[in-house]
Amino acid sequence: MALMHPETGKIIRIEKTIHNRQYRLKLIFEPDNSISFLLNNLNDLKWSRSMGCRDISSGQPGYLKKNGSSLETKIKKR
Repeated sequence: MALMHPETGKIIRIEKTIHNRQYRLKLIFEPDNSISFLLNNLNDLKWSRSMGCRDISSGQPGYLKKNGSSLETKIKKR
């Protein structure tokens, strides 16, 4: 899944993963201050040195399919 930043048009790729035995969503994008600013307000956002990207808890399998649009809404509202 991919989201487009509403102002810059830059792409944020989202990939499902299991990291440290937790379901996570990897948020992958080229370095950009405006994207970082938007994402910093999301709950549970972390930088993963081992994955080399930011990630956020997905809570359970199937989260992205069920809640991907709500994540997109949160990013677009910021």
